[in-house]
Amino acid sequence: MAILYHEFVHPELKYLNFMVKLTIGIKSDGKHVQYCVNKIETQNKKPIVSSDYPT
Repeated sequence: MAILYHEFVHPELKYLNFMVKLTIGIKSDGKHVQYCVNKIETQNKKPIVSSDYPT
């Protein structure tokens, strides 16, 4: 499973400031892919970088 985040920031149009979360799952046979796209509202204009990867 992979989870990807992308934050879009528009310098002039506040309604175009949002984060997208894409969740992808691939079955073990490699033939079936499931995905889910969610829009997450954001209030700040600085990109947020988050990761579940251990440091």
